[in-house]
Amino acid sequence: MLQQAANRHTLLSELEWRVMPALVLNQAKLYLKDEAPVAFVSWAKLSEEVAQRYQAGPHQLTLADWASGEQIWLIDVFTPYGGAQEVLRNLREKVFAGQVLRQLVPVGSAQVKLVTWPATEAGTS
Repeated sequence: MLQQAANRHTLLSELEWRVMPALVLNQAKLYLKDEAPVAFVSWAKLSEEVAQRYQAGPHQLTLADWASGEQIWLIDVFTPYGGAQEVLRNLREKVFAGQVLRQLVPVGSAQVKLVTWPATEAGTS
């Protein structure tokens, strides 16, 4: 996580709201290659109201927010050794087949943009 430039300055206090809820709610996946971790993904299931608030900023969620609705939002996608496209393909085709995925992606030092991946049926992309 701290190997990626965008996350290098993440405060340990942020781990409490960014990582712990995902682990507690089973809304995270660790990808392994030869028994070594290569990627980590966390997601929240947001209501429309929470999604609007999350997009507007501050881009932080409470524990209750993480499971407030049906919209799938990728919170963290860590692929320090590459392979982000393969991870996203797996998420779209297997983990969340048939569902729209959303993510706020950093652009510049203080801005984010919304990226939306349309629903994909299992085995297609």
